Amino acid sequence: MSQGYQTIIGWIGYFIQRLMEAYPNSKDFTKEYSVLLVDEVDTYFHPEWQSRIMTVLLENFPKTQFIISTQSPLIVNGLNRNQIIILNKENETNSVATKNEVDIWAWRYDDILKRLFGTFLQTKYNLTELKEKLKKYENKEKLTQEEEKDVNKIKERIDKLKESELALDEEEIKNEKIKLVNKQKELDELIEALKAERK
Repeated sequence: MSQGYQTIIGWIGYFIQRLMEAYPNSKDFTKEYSVLLVDEVDTYFHPEWQSRIMTVLLENFPKTQFIISTQSPLIVNGLNRNQIIILNKENETNSVATKNEVDIWAWRYDDILKRLFGTFLQTKYNLTELKEKLKKYENKEKLTQEEEKDVNKIKERIDKLKESELALDEEEIKNEKIKLVNKQKELDELIEALKAERK
C-alpha cells in the first residue's frame, strides 16, 4: 500500500470515527454538519488522487466545511470561485487572504499555476530560442570546433522538441477521438430511448 493511500485512509478514517462519536444517533453521519481542517492535503498523493480528492470529499460529506491548504493546482482545479482563498505572504510573520473572483472551471494547469500560485511552467528548452541561436551560427562564415559541437547539440534538442510536440499532438487527437466515440454512444442510447418511448 502506497504512503499516499495510507495517509488518506488514515485521516479520513479518523474523521469518520469523530463523526460517529459526535452523532451517535444519526442515521447517516456523513450528512451531518462538521468542519474539517487539513494542512497540505496533497502530500504524498499521486496526481490522479490530487485531481479527485476534493470531488470525493464534497460528494461524500455534503454538509462538511473543508478548510484545506495546498500547493497543488490539481487540488483546486474545478472548484467554484467561493471555494478558493489565495494566501500571499506579506512579510515574515503575516499573510494576506484574497478571494478568488472567478470560477476556474475552464482553466488549464498552467493557468492555475500562474494566476493562483504566482508561478508558471518552464520547459527545459524553448524551440524559438534554439532556432534563433542556430540561425546566428548559420550566418557565420566559419565555425570553431566548439561552435560546431554547440550546433550539433542545438539540432539534437530541436529534433527532440519536435518529437515531443508530435507525441503531445497525437495524444490530444487520441483523446478527442475517444470523446467523439463516447458522444456518439450517448447519442445512440438517447435515440434508442426515444424510440422505446414511442412504441
